[in-house]
Amino acid sequence: MHFFESGVMVWNASVITALLWAIFPLSIGSISLLFMMIRKGASTKVTSLLYLTPPTTALMAWLLFDEPFTLMMALGLCLTMTGSF
Repeated sequence: MHFFESGVMVWNASVITALLWAIFPLSIGSISLLFMMIRKGASTKVTSLLYLTPPTTALMAWLLFDEPFTLMMALGLCLTMTGSF
């Protein structure tokens, strides 16, 4: 990859905001919440929450980025949700 790109990082407000969002609420916040739930003895509930990631991502993509929700996506979500039972 080094042969095709310069390796220069262009810092702007969008990059910094995305980086801060990825570090604090997504990484540190979610892992802290995961450990708190495990500590309270809700291990099975914690693992079932992991199955909410695909539908939540699809909903956010539809709301925020106007991404179409196709039949194939719906079938994939149904398949994923059956793993939580």
